[in-house]
Amino acid sequence: MSARFEPSREHSDPIAQLLADYRPLPGVYDEMMAADGAVREHWIELLTDLAGLGREELSRRFAASDRYLRESGVFYRVYEDKESVDRAWPLSHVPLVIEAGEWEQLQTALVERARLVEAVLATVYGPAELIHAGRLPGAFVAGSPDFMRPLVNVPPPGGAHLRFIPVDVARGPDGRWWVLRDTHQAPSGAGYALENRLALSHGIPDIYRNLRVRRHAPFFQALQNELTGLNRQDDSRVCLLTPGPMNETYFEHAYLARYLGFLLVEGDDLTVRDNGVFIRTVSGLKRTEVLLRRLDADFCDPLELNSRSRLGVPGLVQAVREGKIVLANGLGSGVAEARGMLAFLPALARAVDGHELALPTSRPGGSAIRRCARTCGTGSTTWWSHRPSPAICRARRSATACAGRDLAREPRRRIERSIEYRGADIVLQEAVRLSTMPVWHDGQLTPRPFILRVFLTRHGDGWAVMPAASYASAPTRTPMRSACSAAHSRRTPGFRRPARWSRRRCCRARTGSRSSAPPAFCRAAPPTTCSGSAATSSAPRRRCGSFAPSSTGWRRAIPPARSSRP
Repeated sequence: MSARFEPSREHSDPIAQLLADYRPLPGVYDEMMAADGAVREHWIELLTDLAGLGREELSRRFAASDRYLRESGVFYRVYEDKESVDRAWPLSHVPLVIEAGEWEQLQTALVERARLVEAVLATVYGPAELIHAGRLPGAFVAGSPDFMRPLVNVPPPGGAHLRFIPVDVARGPDGRWWVLRDTHQAPSGAGYALENRLALSHGIPDIYRNLRVRRHAPFFQALQNELTGLNRQDDSRVCLLTPGPMNETYFEHAYLARYLGFLLVEGDDLTVRDNGVFIRTVSGLKRTEVLLRRLDADFCDPLELNSRSRLGVPGLVQAVREGKIVLANGLGSGVAEARGMLAFLPALARAVDGHELALPTSRPGGSAIRRCARTCGTGSTTWWSHRPSPAICRARRSATACAGRDLAREPRRRIERSIEYRGADIVLQEAVRLSTMPVWHDGQLTPRPFILRVFLTRHGDGWAVMPAASYASAPTRTPMRSACSAAHSRRTPGFRRPARWSRRRCCRARTGSRSSAPPAFCRAAPPTTCSGSAATSSAPRRRCGSFAPSSTGWRRAIPPARSSRP
């Protein structure tokens, strides 16, 4: 539903004054404004509160939110930038408002998707029925560098492969939500979503209260309870395994560990004795039975996986086989996040659940898409993203995605010949034209494309979903397509308006209240970009706060001290 207003006729209306210069992009779905210029009903309350403050006061309030992030030490690290390694965390100040009914539908669809992916991983590392039935190519699974052959036919400790999942979604021109990317390897971003929400509530606390925003604390309580409930002995501790303080997202590692009351450990802090995992402390060895993993799977055990790793724990895979340690997410879960997997999920949903996926994915394809090679930009209205398969990415290391229509003639012909020769080596994905939402820029609201990242955590036999999570918006008005996210995009929380307000207590760490941020040398990672005829990057591709996901093999191009995609 939407409410009609005419800015030219109602200059006295505060909302009309606030939106006087707002012009949605032609042919693009706008979250706040309908095609006829009417403001959508669930945005009116927020716009009324913002308009009541006035432009000068809004700028001052939003500057206070930026100052809060700077003083809290929320930064990200750019290794390849010669001018400055550390950059302030960019915040998009206007929240994304999602209507309660629509959010419930999106939440239900994401939970359905999480259950499907768990079932796929169970068959990949178990009896492999889907592979034997020909619904999932065995070469696709076995050829993935994220496939952990040592864990085949090993039941996952704790009974599940996945316990924490971020999903990147966006709304296409047709008004439907589309899944762009799943992240299972070492998912990140939840800590930054929490910081974004705190920063925004610090800048506009009155508006935050008036909107009756659903809190993030129940989600983190569910995550905390799920992981601590996996301990079988009273003296066991839950640990967050980090690559170390030089990692781009170490800020989030330390922040979440403090917020949830977990121990922050590196590989050298752990040792395996009698197939059990122990923490080295000054008072002796202390047992741990649960690890929240922020380290790539192949770096977790130099004894059985990557012998070059200096970040892992020798013997960790054997401890997993013996059921002595639970990893969230499990080793080998990254095989389900490959771009090519998106092509098989609709058919797998019909085979596993007996019905279609409620939430569609942007259309991908592998060797079966060869017939579309000649339509990847030559006069076709269809846009495609070309991305080498995991094995090719591992070999070339610098391989990234690129938009077919933006390629010059000769590079496009090379890709077409590659698809004709070995179509299985290339993943083509339709580049969805993303919807826009208002962003505060130069003292006024202006439309920007965005991608929404939603977080799910296993909670008992079901899944809990973080209310609205966070989004990344592009820095310019240029229409953004899902294949190539804009660089240095700005992040902010999304607001889900509940049908009724319920007061929830904050999540507190067992060691006390939320403490301050870690030292300034702990930084986060920026997003990367692929635009024009070639992909560009200002930093190694990382997932925290980034909505241009990295290719599977990018991490191998990074020195071991900085490795591990978060």
